[in-house]
Amino acid sequence: MVDSSHFIEAFFVNDFIWFECFLALPVMRSGKRLLHWIVAGTAGGYNRGRILVALFENPRNANMLAKDLDLDYKTVQHHLRMLQKNRLVIEQGSGYGSLFFPSDLLEEYEEVFWEIWNKLKKKGGEK
Repeated sequence: MVDSSHFIEAFFVNDFIWFECFLALPVMRSGKRLLHWIVAGTAGGYNRGRILVALFENPRNANMLAKDLDLDYKTVQHHLRMLQKNRLVIEQGSGYGSLFFPSDLLEEYEEVFWEIWNKLKKKGGEK
C-alpha cells in the first residue's frame, strides 16, 4: 500500500512505460544529509557543488554551465540529472535551451549548502 509519503513517476522510454517509486523522506531530517551526500560524499560531488553555486548566481542551461565551469557537456548533463532526481534543481522549458534553477528544497537549505561548500573548499575541494 502506498501512503502519502510515497509518489510514483511514470515516463515513456522506447514505447515502454516505466515507473519509479520514490519515498518522500521527512525534509527537515534528510535535507542536510542529502546535501552532504550529493556535494561532499560522492565522486563528482565537487562538480555538482560548482553547478549549484552557478545556479544560485543565475539560471543557466546545460551548455552555459559547461562553458562557464569548463566541464564536458555530457558531464554537466549527468550531474543535472542527478540533481533533478534528488529534487535539488528544477528545469524550466524543454530541449537544448531549457534552464535550470535551484529547487524550493535547495533554497530552503541554502545556508546548509553554503556551510558544506565552504568546508569542502577549505579542505582542498575535489577529491
